[in-house]
Parts: sequence; C-alpha cells; structure tokens
Amino acid sequence: MIEGDLGQFIAQLIGVSINAIVIFGLALAFFVIVERTIGNRVPAEVEWSGLDSLEMGSEAYPNV
Repeated sequence: MIEGDLGQFIAQLIGVSINAIVIFGLALAFFVIVERTIGNRVPAEVEWSGLDSLEMGSEAYPNV
C-alpha cells in the first residue's frame, strides 16, 4: 500500500467483492433467461454434423 491505509484497502476489497457478486448474478440470470427462451446450444444433430458447414458452407477439417 503506497498511499492510504488498511481501511482504504478493505473498502476496495469490499467494492471488488460486491461487483463480482452482482456481475455473476446478472450473468447467471441472463444465461438462464436465454436458455429458457431460445436456448444456448444448437440441436445435437447439428452439433454432430458440424457448425462449419451450417455457418460457412464448408468443412473445417475436410480430411478427417
């Protein structure tokens, strides 16, 4: 601690902790809402066939 005292450091730790908790909660709520409305993943058959051909029109690993 170059400038300030232990109280300032504790205040910053509290601020960082509260920020992390709030952002984690908001991100969790966002992904739960997305999962319940439109889903986070593609269907299994599309996942097995590969997303490259679906999105780009070509295979990523043609020799495999």
